[in-house]
Amino acid sequence: MNDDLANITLEANGALIDHLGETAEIAMGPPYTVERVRGVAAERWPAAVGLISQSACARGDALLADDDEVTDGETIVLVPPVSGG
Repeated sequence: MNDDLANITLEANGALIDHLGETAEIAMGPPYTVERVRGVAAERWPAAVGLISQSACARGDALLADDDEVTDGETIVLVPPVSGG
């Protein structure tokens, strides 16, 4: 295994569960940012690229910006947009 890879758990919500399941694992190299998490997820699940690109990302209850750093072993929550009615 490459020591430069960070293993990240993705916790999906809403329509993303249909693509990723409730949780999924990705391994990614630098840069270790939320933007990179989105990019790796979009490559792995191309049918969900639209949802992934529009989803909010969170660590626990805190929303993350694309340039926020992620660390090995961390769980990132993906929250896709929802429409109201």
